[in-house]
Amino acid sequence: INLEEAPKSKAQTEKSTIGNFSVSTDAVCKENEKPIIYFFGSKSCPHCAWEHPVMEKVAKDFEGYISFHNNMDSDKDSEVFAKYSQGGIPTLVFGCKYFRMGSGEESGEEEETKVLKALICKLTENQPTNVCNSVQDLINQIGE
Repeated sequence: INLEEAPKSKAQTEKSTIGNFSVSTDAVCKENEKPIIYFFGSKSCPHCAWEHPVMEKVAKDFEGYISFHNNMDSDKDSEVFAKYSQGGIPTLVFGCKYFRMGSGEESGEEEETKVLKALICKLTENQPTNVCNSVQDLINQIGE
């Protein structure tokens, strides 16, 4: 078996960062020049039910700066889900650069909101500044 030619179904990761997100080696994926933010979940999943409103609120803060693909009970973007998830939900994929399977419930809504904002700020080059200035300490922890 030639492993060099074997298809890679999962994202290649270098490390992890804030909020238990993994960092992929992939280029930032964009739509209309804006980083794509994916949410995958189901209303029947209690962890998704916790994470989804937090994610929606954060996404609103970045309107015009990101392309938000809200895949709650949707099978759209299944190729992205297959690449960045091991099948579990919720799965969050930020610009194909940062991804996590699972919710941020353990850290609480306030901390989770800050982490999500910081990761998106990293992708939007600290735009909008009124949102990103409040999480600059976390953005600095993300690294390259």
